[in-house]
Amino acid sequence: QSHDTVSGVNACKNNIAQWSAEVEELLLKVADLERKIADEKAKQKYLESKTVEISQEEIDKEARDGIEHYSSAKVMDDAIIRLN
Repeated sequence: QSHDTVSGVNACKNNIAQWSAEVEELLLKVADLERKIADEKAKQKYLESKTVEISQEEIDKEARDGIEHYSSAKVMDDAIIRLN
């Protein structure tokens, strides 16, 4: 019976060691994934800021183009009025 008890204790020690090693491995994986998440959030924030910047540039360009077209049309209107 004492042999079974010693055997049982050893089995418990082995299980504890194995599971502790698994926990350690999982904690390392969790830390790695948390780092990846933080990196990806930083990348997302950067890309979102670039998107806003690009959108503002497009808006400004369209506004300039619109002003140029309006100015050209105004010049033509004035020329037509002078011709009449």
